[in-house]
Amino acid sequence: MKRIAYIDLMKVYAIFLVILGHSTILTGYPKQWIYSFHMPLFFALYGMTYNIDRHVANGFLTVDFVKHRFTRLMVPAIIWAIGYSIATSFFDSSFQSSILLRIFYFSQSSLRSAGSLTSIWFIPCMFLAVLLTELTISFIYNKISRKIVVRNIMILIVIAVYAFVTFALPRISRGYPWCTNLVPLATAMILIGYLVRQIIDAYSDLCAKQKFIIPIVLILSFAILCLASWYNWHFITGNNVDMASAKFGNPLLYIIGAVAGLFMIVALSKLTSTSSLHPAVAFIGANTYGVFLIHKPIIVSLGTILATKGYGNLITAFISAIIVLIISGITTYIIDKICPILIGNKKKTSIL
Repeated sequence: MKRIAYIDLMKVYAIFLVILGHSTILTGYPKQWIYSFHMPLFFALYGMTYNIDRHVANGFLTVDFVKHRFTRLMVPAIIWAIGYSIATSFFDSSFQSSILLRIFYFSQSSLRSAGSLTSIWFIPCMFLAVLLTELTISFIYNKISRKIVVRNIMILIVIAVYAFVTFALPRISRGYPWCTNLVPLATAMILIGYLVRQIIDAYSDLCAKQKFIIPIVLILSFAILCLASWYNWHFITGNNVDMASAKFGNPLLYIIGAVAGLFMIVALSKLTSTSSLHPAVAFIGANTYGVFLIHKPIIVSLGTILATKGYGNLITAFISAIIVLIISGITTYIIDKICPILIGNKKKTSIL
C-alpha cells in the first residue's frame, strides 16, 4: 500500500502529543487540551487509511483478516505487557501467575495493578474497534446500500449510536475487559476518520487552488478545540478528561473537541508536509506503534528527574518530549532490524 505523506506526518504529530501528554511535568489545561483529542485522533487515523474497495475485494471480516490484525496488534501487546510486568516485579520478586489474569483483562486499571504499562489499554481496544468497523461497514455495504451517499448517511447514524453507547455505559473501577466499553466510541472515531478522508479527497483540488482554505481550517479548528476543551474542563472531577478511564466530562463537548482536534492536525499536516517526507520522519510515521510501546517509561522517568531539579514547566515538557520521541524512534528502528514482530511488523521497514 502506497504511503501518504500528510497522513504519516499526522501520525508523527499524534505520537508526539501522546508522549507529551504522558510527561509527568505537564499539568493543568495543557494536559486537558491534549487529552481532549489525542487518543481519538489515533482511531480516526485508521479510518483515514481505510480503503473500502480493497476490503470489499478481500471479503471484509475474513479469518485471514482477523489473524493478521491479531498478529499485528495483540501479539506485541501481550509480549510487552508481560515484559513490563516482569521488569517491574523483578526488584521485589512479586511476579505471580495471578498477575497474568490482570494483564489479559487489558483495562487501564488491571494493567496498573499488574505493574505493567497502562497505556497498552489502547491496543486491545483498537483491535476490537477494527473488527467492529469491519462488521459495520460490511453490513451497511452488503445489506443496506452500496451507494456512497446512502452509505455515508448510515455511517453518520451509526457514529451517533456507537458514541451514545460508550457514554451511556456506567463506569466501573477496574474497567471493562479489553476496554470493551470504549470500543463503540473508538469505532465511531474510526468511522469519522473514514468520512473526513472523503471530504479531504473531494476538496483537495479546491484547497490547492485556494491557498487560504487550509490555514482557515487550522485556525478555526484550533479555536473550537480550545473552547470545547476549556469548557469541558469544568465538567470533570480530577485533572483532565481521559478516554482510557472513561472520563469524558460533557459527552458533546468531548466529541466536538475530538473532531476539531482531528481537523486541526489534518490542516497542520497539509501545511507542513511535502510529497516526500524526510526518511526519519517517514519511518516514525510508519512505526508509531513501536514508539507507542517504548516511550512511556522514558518520558515518565525523565519528567520525574526534571521535576526534582525544578524544571517542571511547559517548555521543558515540550523539549523533553522531542528528546524522548527521538530516543524512542531510534530504539524502534533497532528493534525493527532485529525482531520486527515485536513492533507489529512482518518485515523490516526501510527509511531510505
